[in-house]
Amino acid sequence: MAKAEGPEKHYRGKKGSLVYYRVKGVTYVRKHVEKIAAKPPTKLQEYGQRKFRLAGEFFKPLKIPVEFGFQQQATGMRTGTHLACGWAIKNGFKGSLEDSTLDPSLIKVSGGTLTGALSPTVHWAGDGKVLFEWEDNSNLGSARRDDQVMVTLYNVEDKAVFFVLEGNFRWEKQQLVSIYRHDLHVGKLEAYISFSRPLAKNKTRDLSDSVYVGRV
Repeated sequence: MAKAEGPEKHYRGKKGSLVYYRVKGVTYVRKHVEKIAAKPPTKLQEYGQRKFRLAGEFFKPLKIPVEFGFQQQATGMRTGTHLACGWAIKNGFKGSLEDSTLDPSLIKVSGGTLTGALSPTVHWAGDGKVLFEWEDNSNLGSARRDDQVMVTLYNVEDKAVFFVLEGNFRWEKQQLVSIYRHDLHVGKLEAYISFSRPLAKNKTRDLSDSVYVGRV
């Protein structure tokens, strides 16, 4: 895969032995590979395909927070969703080849080198709101008091997602999230927390690895 330059940046589709396609306003080119009749997959290949499918289904509703959470690492065809799925495929499954499942406590919704949350907790706070709390670890590692919290709540069963991308500052030590029709989600929401900081040089944000806080 390479970036197309000059007149080629306007091409689309297959031209000779090359294929041109556009991602986020940039045209890329790769060699066209003729498909060869595949052999029946092995058990291990079927396992890999199943993990890939389950990870894709899991992260589809999480596109907005995940793309935000992996923005600093995403390049070209490697979107935030691809990065999150790749981590989950390697680290997020439990069980045997035949009955493996994706464990929500083992996945990431953000990734980066920023210092993360210290001792986070989560609970229902009344009026259909969920409250995240954490300790102020400003000036430890790369943490600063004006880092902003990112929180995500995911009902895997109903595919419902609630999030705050650029929330309160680290020093404020809490963040409320309003849950629409909260009665449908009590006891079903997987909770994640991380922090971010704007980077002026490329207009993106540096982020921390997300921390799984628990189910609420």
